[in-house]
Amino acid sequence: MAARGLLAAIIAFVVIAAPAEATIRKGSIDDQPQDTNTSGHDILQAVGVSDDKGAAAIAIRVGGTPATSALVSGALGTRAQNGTCGAPFAVFTGMVGNENALFARDTDTRTTFPARLVVEGTTVTIAAQDAARLNLPFDCAYASTRNVNNVLYDETAEFGLEVEAPPAATPTATPSPTPTAVPPAPVPAPTTATAPPVQVPKEAKLTVSLTGTPTTIKRNRAMKLKLKVANDGSKRSSKVSVSVGKARGLSVSKVKAFKALDPAKSKTVTLKVTLGKKAKAETTLKVTVKAGKLKQTSSVLLKIGKAKKITPGKTVPAPEAKKSPIVGTYWWRTVNHVDWAWDNRALYFVDGGAVYSGFPAGGLPTTCTTPVQSPEDEFDTREGCLAYSFDEKTGAVTIGDKTGTFANGKLTIDGQGYYATQIPPAGTRFSFFEHKHVDFNGMCGMYLGCSVTQKFLSMSPDGKFILSRSTTTTMGDPGMGPFTAIGSYPPDQHGTYEVLAGGKIQLSYADGTVKVETFAVDTNHETDVPDPVGEGVLIGEDNFYPDPFPEID
Repeated sequence: MAARGLLAAIIAFVVIAAPAEATIRKGSIDDQPQDTNTSGHDILQAVGVSDDKGAAAIAIRVGGTPATSALVSGALGTRAQNGTCGAPFAVFTGMVGNENALFARDTDTRTTFPARLVVEGTTVTIAAQDAARLNLPFDCAYASTRNVNNVLYDETAEFGLEVEAPPAATPTATPSPTPTAVPPAPVPAPTTATAPPVQVPKEAKLTVSLTGTPTTIKRNRAMKLKLKVANDGSKRSSKVSVSVGKARGLSVSKVKAFKALDPAKSKTVTLKVTLGKKAKAETTLKVTVKAGKLKQTSSVLLKIGKAKKITPGKTVPAPEAKKSPIVGTYWWRTVNHVDWAWDNRALYFVDGGAVYSGFPAGGLPTTCTTPVQSPEDEFDTREGCLAYSFDEKTGAVTIGDKTGTFANGKLTIDGQGYYATQIPPAGTRFSFFEHKHVDFNGMCGMYLGCSVTQKFLSMSPDGKFILSRSTTTTMGDPGMGPFTAIGSYPPDQHGTYEVLAGGKIQLSYADGTVKVETFAVDTNHETDVPDPVGEGVLIGEDNFYPDPFPEID
């Protein structure tokens, strides 16, 4: 798109609803092509537009498809006497990957307001309309691109915005009827980049189990089985009824309906079961339990015959129940924001009915009884146990009011995909150097300050680790390997590691401190193959990864 075309497009995008008498200021600047090695961050042109009715926007055109990791920042300001572009100003920031955008004023850079981000081809536009905060005579602008680690990729020089000449009046042949006035759109209330918490409605949840099957089953001889019905939900159930599936030669005592179950309550009833003369050698007993719209079933296989003899001193292992493919899987995803960095979230499917929401401390749990610590948060950040259901035939997964699928090794919940992890066997060793984890808080763009925290993790095959806030290049000789320089690190930043069973790692620091953290290996996000070197590892809720965005000189 030519410079004139981009300028025209953004003006139309911003001021299409502006009154005819609005004063429009606009300007653009061309930037040197290929001055960064990533075309999706390489600015070719930037445009700024504002009017005195509170509409403003900044747009950039880049050399290729805008990178999903790109943070687009731009500022509209006012020329000072020394020629610099400064206050009063407004800074616009947006994330291409999730289209989150906002703006802030120089009067309070910690308070942000909503903006709109639009990607069209190679052009990214961030616009807002706020008569209370943007009706200023901005006459200069600036734009930049960064990555999620706040590494600057490209930036423009400051450029001016000029008042656009008003169009000449067009005479009309006949007077037109006065149009009905359209009320202006309401000014959005201040907001933040975080998503609102999801309120999960209270609901009952039935679980049903059959136990007590004898080891020896004979025809025409009654046996007693135990049917347990539990309400694992958060709301009182409806009245409970029990029915039994029909099968040839099978007779089962009738179970009367019983009262509703309160949350966390259960009831156990006895079923008298007989396999008659016409029963097959193997008969499936299927029991269906209903409570209002809730329905659950449980089945057992009854096999006529004598139990096998047990040799003295030996035990016969119980048949191993088929394990659901989703049980024992550990998943994570990350949410990026424009005013702070990683928001990591996780789900660990502990057993057939409970999933741990968030990152469990000190390893993966074997049972799930921890109540959620933050019920008002998103469903995968509540730090506790939630009930779930999984239909292996259809792949349908339900967690509270969120639905999704688990199929072909992929997990999607509420439209969001999750990354698979691998739990390494005890004693596993690794060999990678300076995997990185970066956090930032604040608006990392022009005028606005932010704080950046970086961690670097190295692990060697001989069981040594370094977990530091410094790279080896800051420790002395840039060519020195991390473990050659290990003595240069403080004793609370290096030591030995041991991978334990159950998704745990023990970090024994040189100062005597010992920490046990939850640990998993990230997988290749296309092949789902564990890849600690190419993708990284997770310690607690921090993901450590090889730096995909080396800093540019």
